[in-house]
Amino acid sequence: MGIGTIFEKTSTPQEIKTDIPWEDIAPGFFHCLGLKEDGSLWVWGSNEYEALGIGTARYEELEQIDRDWSSTVSSIPIRIDDSNDWLKIESKGDESSMALKKDGSVWVWGANLYEHKDEGTSAPPFEIPTQVIFPENPEANFDF
Repeated sequence: MGIGTIFEKTSTPQEIKTDIPWEDIAPGFFHCLGLKEDGSLWVWGSNEYEALGIGTARYEELEQIDRDWSSTVSSIPIRIDDSNDWLKIESKGDESSMALKKDGSVWVWGANLYEHKDEGTSAPPFEIPTQVIFPENPEANFDF
């Protein structure tokens, strides 16, 4: 995963070569996030539920593993955007990820499975990093 092959298995650790050292890695079930020391954010692995956060416009950068493009992957790290202001990364295991920027803003992408859990349905995934907007007074929205 991240070394340029899709189906080839290895039983020994493999280095993901890069010109700028990695600051942090956040593995998910089938995708990974990587934060470089320069603040750039990189992703690789399965793009199911838009887990890579690169949007449909960049599908040509992915490898198709079935005929209808329902499963696409990146076998090498690809940069999520042009910014260098990412600070922390987290993958929540399934097909969703989140990151914190240096300005304190929180961003999410991928599966949005629990958006409408009270209705028993799920919302469409976030194709690209989407900023989370927090209410000014969070307690005003909850009945304690």
